[in-house]
Amino acid sequence: LAGHPVGDDLALAAAGALSITDTAQLLRIRGDAMQKAVPVRLGGMAALLGVVTGVMGIAGAAYVTMLGGTVDVTYIYAVVLTYWELLMVTAFATLFSSLTSPILGAIIVFCIYVVGHATTILIDLPSHFDGTTSKKVLEIVYYIVPNFSNFNIRAEAANNVAVSFDYVVWATAYGTIYTAMLLVLAALAFENKDV
Repeated sequence: LAGHPVGDDLALAAAGALSITDTAQLLRIRGDAMQKAVPVRLGGMAALLGVVTGVMGIAGAAYVTMLGGTVDVTYIYAVVLTYWELLMVTAFATLFSSLTSPILGAIIVFCIYVVGHATTILIDLPSHFDGTTSKKVLEIVYYIVPNFSNFNIRAEAANNVAVSFDYVVWATAYGTIYTAMLLVLAALAFENKDV
């Protein structure tokens, strides 16, 4: 019951297979079961992302080692920053799932992800944009859209290029603050949403 989608319950009610009262009771039981399964503020999604990223990182390290390569601290940093990038994407998905429909939310998150990996194009404009409104608008967008390239040190890890610990700390702090802001906005949006 805990993994049964809410949409199925609502579809059964809409089709008349369940009464509104039965549907409400079923959803209440489901919610209680899910709440008991994961204690409040445990961070189930963050933990799941951490486990999956860690397992993938270990598998990648084993593969590199099996091929005769070496795994250094930069590889570990790359795995950690990939995890933080996934947390930010998940926070965006959480925010937009509470503001829009699932399809529209997925499209918006995908667009933010793509633009977030190419944020430098927003400020590295040709000189004929100098002094224009377009440049000012794009600069504002540059400071609003997350810079996902901060988390991408995979090329450095693949080529054994050293990355400073200070950079990793800065990138994780940036990711933590951005993710926390997104989750607060998502909580506020969900609180005001008619369910």
